[in-house]
Amino acid sequence: MSQTDRAAARPATISDRDRVVGILSEAFAGDPVWGNAFGGPERAAGFTAWFTPLVEQATEDRSLWVTADCEAAALWIYPGEVELTEPREQAMRSELTALYPDRGRRIFEAFDAFEAALPSGDFYYLSLLGTADRARGHGLGMALLRQHLDWLDTQGARAYLESTNPVNLARYAAVGFEAGAEFIAEGRTVTTMWRQPSRRTSH
Repeated sequence: MSQTDRAAARPATISDRDRVVGILSEAFAGDPVWGNAFGGPERAAGFTAWFTPLVEQATEDRSLWVTADCEAAALWIYPGEVELTEPREQAMRSELTALYPDRGRRIFEAFDAFEAALPSGDFYYLSLLGTADRARGHGLGMALLRQHLDWLDTQGARAYLESTNPVNLARYAAVGFEAGAEFIAEGRTVTTMWRQPSRRTSH
């Protein structure tokens, strides 16, 4: 399979769920915010408890995109959709409380910081982007992102994200995102970023 074919985007299906959860768990294990919040021996179970309902929700909303062989994943929240339905969120919080009886409050405070920073209005929200460890270094994650941004340009739509890792700021800037406000979660600085439609960048 050529590199172009590998990077081709497709909507995820429920059969991709476990692979996508694995991709996101690998991608965020060393994240300054989430890798720290979900620390300790419970990390794998904690990430699974968090990512699984998010992946299921986005799959149902057809806002989860993966590369052809599910080596990278981009989880979006589209205008008018929710990150999680209330029953899913309650179930997730209950599971995380059981896994992290002493640290669950810290995780929820981080969740709440992101929720408080979320702007109003219509935009496409890139909630999570990750590449499997085995596929890193080939540009698959950013290629997947670019394909969706090209589509957003045709819709005249804005995109929004939060960068929890400063090493990613330049990558997002290269595809047209600009840094906005900052806030603190888990003691780390998180940078919000916006991308206006039809802004073309060289790749």
